[in-house]
Amino acid sequence: LLELSREVSRSDAKLAVVMIPEHLRLAPNWRAELAAEKTFRGEAGELDPDSPARRLREFARRHGIIFLDPAPTLAAYRDRNALPSPYFSFRCDGHLNPLGHFLLANVVARFIAENDLAPMRTPDKKKLLGAVRRNLEASPQAVLGREAYRQIYGGEVYRGSSEIGTLIPPGAASD
Repeated sequence: LLELSREVSRSDAKLAVVMIPEHLRLAPNWRAELAAEKTFRGEAGELDPDSPARRLREFARRHGIIFLDPAPTLAAYRDRNALPSPYFSFRCDGHLNPLGHFLLANVVARFIAENDLAPMRTPDKKKLLGAVRRNLEASPQAVLGREAYRQIYGGEVYRGSSEIGTLIPPGAASD
């Protein structure tokens, strides 16, 4: 990361690191989630799902690297919408589901705009931030659609449909 940061700086740019939160970090009770996981064979012991984020945040702070941890925003969304497990992941493997990708993309877009990490005219920035705000306020059912929501959160196989394309207004940001 230090070498990459120096290389980016030589190009008159800024390196930003985004900590992609995984399933256990986003669980309100990660110990209960782990205990319910049938593939985990062991004791949680000293496991701390927040440790990698804390360590990376501290490393970034010490070395002047911009750092974003979307976990608090995603956890607030989870709570506000009473989102059930697997929250922002697929039940089978922990990879982000379409809702997780959608929300994460919006959190990153907001971070870039609010921190002026990409050149953007003020009207475009306001338009983008308005679209991001609306997207982050949309319910999981509105983002995914009823069928995809049922598939992901009802324990079925996700078949690849969602309503995401209808939520992002065309021309929300300029090229």
